[in-house]
Amino acid sequence: MASGVAPVVQPPPISALSEDLRSILSAALSPDEWKQWSGEPDRSGEALDEARRLVERWRTVVSVRATSPNAFEERLAALGLSVETAAERLLRRRLTGDGAAPRWAITLEGALSQPQPQCDNALEWAGQETPAERELLETDRYPRPKFEQLVSPFVAEFRASAEAQREPAACAPVARSLLRRLSALCGRTVAYELRLERESGSLAGETSEARYREFAARRLSSPAARRDLLLRYPVLARMMATITAHFVDATGEVIERLERDRSAIVSELLDEADPGPARLFYPGLSDMHCGGRTTWIIEFGNGSRVVYKPRDYSADRAYAGVVEWLNAQAPSVGLRASRFVARDGYGWSEFMPQRDCGSPEAVSRYYRRQGFHAALVYFLCGQDFHAENFVADGEFPVPVDLEGLLSPGVAVPPPGMKGIPAPLMPLQFTIANSLMLPYWRGGKRERPLYVASGIGGSGNRQWPTKRPGWKNLNTDIFGLEFEWRSVEFKTSLPRLQGREAPVDVAAVEAGFREAWRIVIRSRDELAAKGGALEAFRGMRSRYLFRDTQDYEDILFWTTAPDLLSSGAASDVALEMLAGSVPVFFTGKSFPELIDDEKHSLRDRDIPIAIADTSETDIRLPRGRRFGPVVAEPMFDQMITRLRSAADADCEMQCALIRTTLELAADNPTPGPRAAGDESRTREYAISIGHDLVRTMFRPPHHAGWLGLIRF
Repeated sequence: MASGVAPVVQPPPISALSEDLRSILSAALSPDEWKQWSGEPDRSGEALDEARRLVERWRTVVSVRATSPNAFEERLAALGLSVETAAERLLRRRLTGDGAAPRWAITLEGALSQPQPQCDNALEWAGQETPAERELLETDRYPRPKFEQLVSPFVAEFRASAEAQREPAACAPVARSLLRRLSALCGRTVAYELRLERESGSLAGETSEARYREFAARRLSSPAARRDLLLRYPVLARMMATITAHFVDATGEVIERLERDRSAIVSELLDEADPGPARLFYPGLSDMHCGGRTTWIIEFGNGSRVVYKPRDYSADRAYAGVVEWLNAQAPSVGLRASRFVARDGYGWSEFMPQRDCGSPEAVSRYYRRQGFHAALVYFLCGQDFHAENFVADGEFPVPVDLEGLLSPGVAVPPPGMKGIPAPLMPLQFTIANSLMLPYWRGGKRERPLYVASGIGGSGNRQWPTKRPGWKNLNTDIFGLEFEWRSVEFKTSLPRLQGREAPVDVAAVEAGFREAWRIVIRSRDELAAKGGALEAFRGMRSRYLFRDTQDYEDILFWTTAPDLLSSGAASDVALEMLAGSVPVFFTGKSFPELIDDEKHSLRDRDIPIAIADTSETDIRLPRGRRFGPVVAEPMFDQMITRLRSAADADCEMQCALIRTTLELAADNPTPGPRAAGDESRTREYAISIGHDLVRTMFRPPHHAGWLGLIRF
C-alpha cells in the first residue's frame, strides 16, 4: 500500500464556486444553516405564499406523530417563533456574503466538473457486482434501480480522490456501493420526472423499455441534462454530494487504519499467516452513523477476510473477559467470543461465516450454549439482542454485536414494586427484554404476526405491514409500490446438513439454569473490585433513542421530489420528529435533541448518542450532553440485578424461555377437518383449548398468558 496522508487543504470561498453551484447552495441550505451565512430573503408574493404553505405543512407533519394536541405550538415556542416569524424563517434566500464553502458544495462542484470520458471510465472501473458481493451485501434481495449515467460524475469524483487512488483495485466495490446508494436516493425523483413525461406524451419509443431508454439518454446521461436536473432539485444534489464526500473520507480512514494495524490483524485474527495485500473492500454492512461511517469487510489476496467496525470495542473486551471467566468455571461449556483487535474508537473482528453442525448432538450443545449466553446477557442488562446479533459457527453461537450490553434503561424494579411476586413482574425486568427470546410485531389485523428472536431467528413469516418497493425497472412505468416482504434472519440458527435446526428448548433452558447457578454462586467474586465485571465500569457504547426503522422511514420519505426543491421544504419534512420527543427513563424529555437528530438526518446518517455505564447522561456526537436519562448508572443497576437475583427469578425466567420459544415454534395444533356444523364448532373449540394450554405461561404457582406484541 502507498503510505502518507493527503495534506489538509483550506476550503475555497463560496465566491470561487460556479454560478450554478452558488444557486444550488443558496437553495439547499436549511433555515438553521442560514445563521452561518449572509443571505437576502425573497419577499416576493410568490415566495411569501410558498413560505406560508410550508408553515401549514410543518403543522401537518408535526401532527403525524404528535403525542400532544399542541405539539406544533410547543415546537414553535421552543424555537422562539410565532406562526408569522415561522414563515419568515422558511423564506428562500440568496447568498450575499462570502465564507468557506461547505464540503458538500466543493464535492458537488468537482463532480459536475468531471468530463464525460472520465465519467464513463469511472463506471468501467467500478465494474459489475461479483457473486461474493451479492451474497455478502444481499444486493439482489429486492429489485433496486441503477442510474449509472446520472450518478457517474459522483463515482468519477470518488475515483479521482486521493483516498481511492491509494488502493484503486480494492476500491472498485466501494464505488459500486456508492453507485447503489446514490441510485436509491434518486429513485423517486427519476420516477416522478418519468411519469410527468409519460403523462404529457413526451416519450418516444415503441415499447415501454424503449421509451425508458430514450428518457434516460435524454434526461439522465449528458452533463447538461444532469446539471439541469440537479438545479431543479438542489437538495438532491446536496444529498448526493454529501454521501460521496462521506465515502471518500471513510475510504481514506479505513485504508490508513488498515496500514497502521495490519501486523496486529495478522497476528490476532489471521493466525500469523500473511494474507497478501488487501484485494477488495466491501462497505455498507451496517447503518451509517457519524459521517457515513459503517461496517466494512476487507478481503485479502489469499481470500481471508476481516471485519472493520468504526465504533468503540469496550463491550467486546468486557464480554470476552466474562466468557473467559465462565469457561474457567464450566470448562465443558466452551463458550466462544469473537476475536478482535480494539483501537481507540474503532476495531477489527474476525470474519465469521455460518458453518454447519456435525451432528444432532452438536445442535443440542449449540442451544445449551445459547442458554449460557442468554443468562449472561440478562445479568449484563442486555437489550436489542435480536436475530442478527449471533452467528452460528458450527456448534458455537458467537455474538457479533454487543453494543446492547448495559444500554440505558430501567433494569431494576423501582421500590414501589417491592414484594411483587417474580412471575408478575413486567417483562422489561426479564430476559424477554433482551430480545433473545421471541417478540412479535403486529400490523394489519388480517396478517399473521411477525416473530423473531436472537435464539430462534425470524422464521419465514412476512413483515406485518407493507413496505415500499421498486417495480417495473427500466421501463416507462417504473415506480414505487407497496408490497408484502419476507424479512428473514437465520445466521443465529445452527444448521445440520445444510438446513436450519429447530430450537432445542430444553437445551436452552438447561444452559440458562446452569449459567444462572454459576453466576449466583460467584456473584461476590464477579462484583468485587478487580472482578470480571469491573471491565464494564465506564464502558461506552452507541445508543439510539428512537427505533432505527423510524429513522430509515424518515430518510426514505424525505427523498420525495417536492421536498428536494429547497432546504426549507426538506427541513420541514424532518420536523415530524418534533411531534414525539423521546421520553427517557427518568420521565424527562429534551426537545433540543430534535436539532441534533435533524443535523444527522440531513447528512443521511442514523442519529446516535454515546452512553457511559458510569453516568446518567448521554452525549451526542457534536458534543452536547443531555440528562439524566436514567436514574442510576447502568453499571450500578447491573450490580443490583446481580445481587438481588434469587431462585424464584430463575424459575420465572425459565418459564418465559419455555413459553415464548414454544409459542414461536410455528407448530400450532391442527385445525378441524371438514365436518358438519356442530362437529366443526366442537372441533374448533377443542383446537382453541389446546392452543391455550400450549401457550400458557406457567411459572411455579401461577398461570397466565403473555402479551408480547409490538406495533
